Amino acid sequence: MTKEIFFDNKIKALEQDSEEETKKAVMAAMEKCGNGPNGKKRKIFLDILRDTTETQVLVPRLKLHSMNLKKLPEILNHESIFELLSLMLEKKTLFRFQIGVLLSCFRHDELPEALLKKINPIKISENFTVEIGYMGWHLCEEAELRMRNSIKDKAVILANKGLLIKFNGRLSALCIKNFSSSGRGIFYEGNWYSPTDTVLREEIKKAFDDGDYSRIDLLSGNWALMRSSDLYTDNKNNCQQFLEIINKAVLMFSGFLPKSIEGMAKKDYRIKYEHKGDIVNPS
Repeated sequence: MTKEIFFDNKIKALEQDSEEETKKAVMAAMEKCGNGPNGKKRKIFLDILRDTTETQVLVPRLKLHSMNLKKLPEILNHESIFELLSLMLEKKTLFRFQIGVLLSCFRHDELPEALLKKINPIKISENFTVEIGYMGWHLCEEAELRMRNSIKDKAVILANKGLLIKFNGRLSALCIKNFSSSGRGIFYEGNWYSPTDTVLREEIKKAFDDGDYSRIDLLSGNWALMRSSDLYTDNKNNCQQFLEIINKAVLMFSGFLPKSIEGMAKKDYRIKYEHKGDIVNPS
């Protein structure tokens, strides 16, 4: 028993050392991002992103520094950002949110081939766009529990192979597989996204309320990155375990939605739980 504890502590110490080395390397890479055209703006953006864990906080901080979100794709399109992303992907559990934010700014074909191989996104032909936050929306700490409850109740839909949408609580989806579409923004696993345009939201609700299938392909729409699942799953390992549990559950899907849940029509179930929701200020 003493030997087991010794080796466990040794492994933890090695992991911590490895994480510290990665953090130092990432910090050094962030400094390099300040070079070249738009370097000052890139550096300000990264300094704010480094210490932020959700878009509800990130966006106001960026606006305080007069950062135009629509200009971010142009500001960040630099080889130093690609090098930074490559480093972050080596320890994705440490930088899941930061990776998600950076990838929100790029189209699939704007990233170097070597970086795409690391991300390994599913490429779909549909047209989605990803925004960094939306109108101060906030995804609270109940989302992970509500996802578990949704899976238990079979109140989930897997959209476009990568977004698992829950219907217990406010409308939001956990990315379980990296994927990119023909629009701007790559969806990164372990991050939460919420549909923002009315047409898309109604399409998703109808697919659940009146549909039979738990796997669908949405054709287009706008999504907002909210936060990573790391924020409310105690630590990075718990988040990774959470994702593994979710993916295993998805493999068990029959492909069909139940006719009713808790003795109610699916629409009634959705309405009952959406008002206990986890997104503040949803439209």
